Amino acid sequence: MVVTSSTTTTATDENLALKDYWRSKLPNTRMPKAIQADLLTKSKKPSLTGNVELVWDAVVASNNGWGSPPHSVGQQDDHQLSYDQISETLYFLENELHPGSTMNLHFTKTTLGIHFLPRKEAEAIPFSSKNFSNVLQRFSVLSGSNNAQVMKNTISDCEKPASAGEEKYCATSLESMIDFSCSKLGTNNVQVLSTEEEEKETSQKKKIIIKKYRITGDLEKMKSEKAVLCHGMPYMYAVFYCHTTRGGTRVYKVPLVVDGDGTKAHAIAVCHMDTSKWSPNHLAFQLLKIKPGNFPVCHFLMVDHVVWVPNM
Repeated sequence: MVVTSSTTTTATDENLALKDYWRSKLPNTRMPKAIQADLLTKSKKPSLTGNVELVWDAVVASNNGWGSPPHSVGQQDDHQLSYDQISETLYFLENELHPGSTMNLHFTKTTLGIHFLPRKEAEAIPFSSKNFSNVLQRFSVLSGSNNAQVMKNTISDCEKPASAGEEKYCATSLESMIDFSCSKLGTNNVQVLSTEEEEKETSQKKKIIIKKYRITGDLEKMKSEKAVLCHGMPYMYAVFYCHTTRGGTRVYKVPLVVDGDGTKAHAIAVCHMDTSKWSPNHLAFQLLKIKPGNFPVCHFLMVDHVVWVPNM
């Protein structure tokens, strides 16, 4: 069964409506590319079916949003211990954020082809493990398929209880993400930031290639330590795992370049200031050889994740 709207609307109509909602709630806020990419842009509304290929990459999950680190900050996933030999810089310390510092990174967009649904349409679709068989049927996804497992993982992540000191919410529409983030920051005067990498591939699907990036210039630190992080999740339509912590979060804009091929990125680094409530088995502590609460733990955002901060 394919999801359809009860009224006749085109993708262009929905795109304009979502942009209008953004402008009405955030008149002074630039919409980042991470959100623009998830808006409908074609005049014909695409079908939501199992033909979409969802990707659940375990390394990406550990790095920036689909497994427990960092968005379920106090919890531990069983697969974490297998990453001790990974060459990618998954986590780093705040004192490594300075011009000339190098890190092994990739910023490949992971939720390719996914788009926002209007809030009314999204709220009419079941989003729970209890009704998972109905969800699969609605999207014409075969039980036991890769897509079914990816969707199940996303719903499971959203249904897990929040960690100590954390507030979380899975936004299934752009409108609900705006409302949650602004309510937690206590203002609609915000900046919404995402990592933006120079695009060099246009016709082929990008492969995950880890490259050595160098910080090329001065960093810009956001003045407030209040932040809401929203991580793009793999699903049949755009779902963002949003969370905020009471321990404080420092956010940096970081200019990067790959010396070998000149690839540039305007990256967003996030540093969690209080890790005292995190599991001592968290992957970050294993990789950085530190203990909970000793130092802020930092990571970069992937290109389909965003952070909301007050505009001060």
